[in-house]
Amino acid sequence: MGESAKNIERVFDEAKAQEAVLVFDEAEGLFAERTNEGGSTSRHDSMNVGVLLHHMETFGGIVVAITNRYTQIDTAFHRRFKFILDFPMPDAETRGRLWRLLVPKETPIEAAVDFAALGSEFELAGGAIKSAVFRAAVEASLQPDAEKRRLTMDALRAAAREEVLALLYTRYFLRSTFYLARTPWPLHGRRRLHYSIATTFYFILCTCTLAARTEEM
Repeated sequence: MGESAKNIERVFDEAKAQEAVLVFDEAEGLFAERTNEGGSTSRHDSMNVGVLLHHMETFGGIVVAITNRYTQIDTAFHRRFKFILDFPMPDAETRGRLWRLLVPKETPIEAAVDFAALGSEFELAGGAIKSAVFRAAVEASLQPDAEKRRLTMDALRAAAREEVLALLYTRYFLRSTFYLARTPWPLHGRRRLHYSIATTFYFILCTCTLAARTEEM
């Protein structure tokens, strides 16, 4: 049994002993769909999923799995969860309300700040909007001139762009490196060559897409 599988065993054993609630954030990392690509990486992933399935079936406590990549979760887990809740991306109007709600009423704000416009311009979820507000507030608090210690539209836009770029980086660059790292070695002969070319091309495509989207910002 690999170290990951042993750690999974240990986590569930400790949760049972303490009657704890188990929360798996970024659950696609552990609950990912199994593949038939072969190689040691694929075998270990399949074994880890098998261990998780066993414990999900027999665990008497509460397990919460959080992911924004539901389609990557192995379908065998679906029936192990009693409830599956989907939180869709908020629309522009809802995003505008989130921008307004996440800024405390006591915060000094420039008159030109338009929360509705921010909601329309940036397709961000609540967590990213909260991070953008915090980023802009920190920048405002560090201003040497007390009169400038207020949230401005420019600062909020800049913070929102940073959040968008961070999401793009995760979506394109990290995803491509993830596939490269999961190359199912050992492959032999022509199959190995074809897989290497395909994953390298995907890496280049994702990097170019990220660069193009960054230019658009």
